[in-house]
Amino acid sequence: MSSKIVQWVGLIYVVATVPLVFTVISNSIKSAEYFTSSIQKDKKGNYQGALTDINHAVELNPNNAKLYINRGVLKIKLNDVQGALADYNRLIEIEPNDASNYAKRGLLKEEKLNDLQGALSDYNRVIEIEPNDDSWYILRGVLKIKNNDFQGALVDYNHAIQIKPNDASRYSRRGALKGLINDREGELADYNRAIQIDPSDASVYQLRGLLKGQLNDREGALVDYNRVIQIDPSDVDTYVIRGKIKTELDDPQGALADYNRAIQIKPNDAYVYERRGKLKEELNDDRGALADYNRAIQIKPNDADAYVSRGVLKFLKLSDSSGAINDMKQAVKLSQQYGDTISTSAAIYMLKQWQQTSGD
Repeated sequence: MSSKIVQWVGLIYVVATVPLVFTVISNSIKSAEYFTSSIQKDKKGNYQGALTDINHAVELNPNNAKLYINRGVLKIKLNDVQGALADYNRLIEIEPNDASNYAKRGLLKEEKLNDLQGALSDYNRVIEIEPNDDSWYILRGVLKIKNNDFQGALVDYNHAIQIKPNDASRYSRRGALKGLINDREGELADYNRAIQIDPSDASVYQLRGLLKGQLNDREGALVDYNRVIQIDPSDVDTYVIRGKIKTELDDPQGALADYNRAIQIKPNDAYVYERRGKLKEELNDDRGALADYNRAIQIKPNDADAYVSRGVLKFLKLSDSSGAINDMKQAVKLSQQYGDTISTSAAIYMLKQWQQTSGD
């Protein structure tokens, strides 16, 4: 073939492919514009508009993996879970060796479709692709716990710690798992190691304090709860728990101070008023206890336990049998309404006893 013929063939090829190249470039630009518009609409909460734009983007650039990720997220927001699954399937077709793609689909199956076996298959594939990433073992371990495969989860958590032995969160997570399988010694050892690595994490002191309380080491639990409050002085729940521990350690004034502080921080927590009311009864401050029960009921008028506590106080200590009976009737009504058969039976029994005693 002469050189001129070769040149002509080359020219014809270039002329033929130039429009195609321009079309591809043009489509890519337009797709990017739709994608940007979709993101902006998504941020404003216009999910349907965002979906319309990203659909256009996908039509113009059907092999762009990022588009399927974003469209899948949008479909989840619009409760189109099957549509999101289809997008993640397509994403994996385009990028079959990206572990994070399988993780996304696995999370969708786990959290939205309750397809735990399908999720497990995806997480297995994630670990096949990236066996040295500790976070994937944690992800699979959490799923195994949902499947009641505690030993399998423990194996995964062990792997995570082997990969990342100085991550405190891995030990605290494994400690909590060991608590589920009644390995109290192992649980305590893991919390100790987590605190050794990161002594500033209040949540681990809370977990260890709870465990020590279960092991009847109240003094040890108190030390841990003191540390929690040192780290986070606004933690209401810890003041309440520490108040209970102090009551058990025969420090009612210390417990009262903790309940007072909890109420200062969170003045509309009915449960704390009820706890303080019970403590005030023990301190023979019956009027103070009544005021706390009144406040608890004012905040949470459907709390049957608060009516029982107030009713018992009225009947046994305030000589107000009529008020006590009315409170117990309300407790029975609320317990029945919420299907609490044990509380209902107990409240009915007390109500009958009081009615007989008072002649009501």
